[in-house]
Amino acid sequence: MAMPPSLTSTASPSDIADGLMADLFPRHVRQIFPGSKRAHFQRLHEITGIPYREMAFWDDWDLNCRDVSRLGVYCCHVPSGLTLSRWEKALEGFARRKEEEGW
Repeated sequence: MAMPPSLTSTASPSDIADGLMADLFPRHVRQIFPGSKRAHFQRLHEITGIPYREMAFWDDWDLNCRDVSRLGVYCCHVPSGLTLSRWEKALEGFARRKEEEGW
């Protein structure tokens, strides 16, 4: 079963960010989580059961990418923001990794 994209945020105030995300993402994959992205992904893993290697992450902050990649998540640094081109490039890299690892 394919997992739909999920959205995570450290935005504050959380009630405003949660309201903005409410129409786009189901509750179980939508989180406002202050603090570490690593802890955030650990929580996503706990509630979804999806292995880290089957997750992809885009972020404009390199530190978040390095931290989350240590879990095995495929990360894409997008310093100027997420574009369709960066989205597609990362999905291609993710697919290559999946093929190379045979899962």
